[in-house]
Amino acid sequence: MKAGIHFLRYGPPIYKTWLAPGKYDWSFADETFQDLLRRNISPIVDLCHFGLPDWLGNFQNPDFPLLFEQYARAFATRFPWVQLYTPVNEMFICAEFSALHGWWNEQLTGHQSFVTARFAP
Repeated sequence: MKAGIHFLRYGPPIYKTWLAPGKYDWSFADETFQDLLRRNISPIVDLCHFGLPDWLGNFQNPDFPLLFEQYARAFATRFPWVQLYTPVNEMFICAEFSALHGWWNEQLTGHQSFVTARFAP
């Protein structure tokens, strides 16, 4: 069956894939990305679409940039044929809603938390 598309924006659930620093469960991502490859669909990968794994805490974690870089590198190594990425989906909205207004993930309400989240990755 042909989907009639050439590109698909998609990211595997980060909390299911990134289990701990340097520890990953690629089983779901392997299955889904293999299917995209088989269908000749190029993914535009959201490495982080919504939220972070519990063990990482939130975007206020000072180790987040380095740890996220390691995750991104591991992902790119695992799927070398993927060429298009959105590292963090809608980072400004994520930071505003999570760390300024307190509506999403971090549930923080302050300018400092907003700035930290906004420039985390």
